[in-house]
Amino acid sequence: MAVLSAKLQMPYMGYPGVTTFGSVLLVPTELTLSGDHCVDYITLGSYTNLGNGCSILPGSHLASETMIGNLTRVSRETKSNDGDVFIGVPARVMPFKMPLRSTTTTTTTDEMKIIPIWHTCFTHVISKSLLLTIYSLTGVIGMLIIHTILICITYRYRSYIRYPIAQQIISRLRQDHQQFICPFLGNTQGLINLFRALGAHIGEGVIIPDFSCLTDYHLITIENNVRLNMHANIQCHSFEQRVLQLDFVTIKSSCILMSGSFVMAGCKLMGNNRLYPFTLVMKNDILLPNTQWKGLPARRALIIIRFDNENWQESKELIVYRLIAHSYFEELEYELNQHESIHKNDLAQSALQFAINEMKKVAEEAETVYNK
Repeated sequence: MAVLSAKLQMPYMGYPGVTTFGSVLLVPTELTLSGDHCVDYITLGSYTNLGNGCSILPGSHLASETMIGNLTRVSRETKSNDGDVFIGVPARVMPFKMPLRSTTTTTTTDEMKIIPIWHTCFTHVISKSLLLTIYSLTGVIGMLIIHTILICITYRYRSYIRYPIAQQIISRLRQDHQQFICPFLGNTQGLINLFRALGAHIGEGVIIPDFSCLTDYHLITIENNVRLNMHANIQCHSFEQRVLQLDFVTIKSSCILMSGSFVMAGCKLMGNNRLYPFTLVMKNDILLPNTQWKGLPARRALIIIRFDNENWQESKELIVYRLIAHSYFEELEYELNQHESIHKNDLAQSALQFAINEMKKVAEEAETVYNK
């Protein structure tokens, strides 16, 4: 087991066989409602996988070979068993499990490669020397152009670069490019052109706020008039039991990805889709056109009908139905009936009835597809 102790001045962290991805938060401290500052242990079982952006709160205990999905929040209330998969806020166990290492017939490489300190220092010196040479021999404009061309060429021909030292030097050059140049390109056509040069297929009228929003550029297709908000992310790769998997992602016209939304490999947004903040679109999901989605994992979101009536002093927004699944229908109808103002207006009453009828139709269709 790997234990993180927050009681030490310098917490001890050991992760035998644990795989963590970007922006993982290990939080051993918390503030209570009474203002007390509390600390607690975080225990990670061996061969645990922590997905992008997940949060591990104080008192969390994860059993061996547990997988935590992207953007998932784990707390002391989360009860885990070997091989469990958790997704959501708060974390919910999925009806499927990861195959345990003791039951799998295939062998995977678990040993982590240890990079010598001299190797790291050498690649750091070489990359910085190359960067300073480019910057000193050319002007500002030439510096930007040459550095960008170098990054594009090395990315497109990365499969031919097999020497580890060369790979590390190129990786550091990319980090420098992303740190010093890309921030000035955010929300501009220059960033779109850079992604196109890296191999992405991007249409017209697309707005991307930051270079980190896209990965695996050659696998991404974005059509016209697509908007990405800050920290929205399209990812075309996954590591399944430490095996790299790649797949295409297609975002069709007029889609909006709001802040923190996450689209995984193999997904297709069929057009005019909206992803609400911190929505996780699971691998190989296909989102029907003209739909809105929210949650972890993504579910059909609230549909709001706006109407104005002379008897009302101002326009009201009423939530008329939630398009999620058949099991949510009774809860939804109860919520709608709590709005007393609905019954005071004929227009609202008819809109409510129409929405409930539509909800029943969609729920029946969803149940039919599920049973098949």
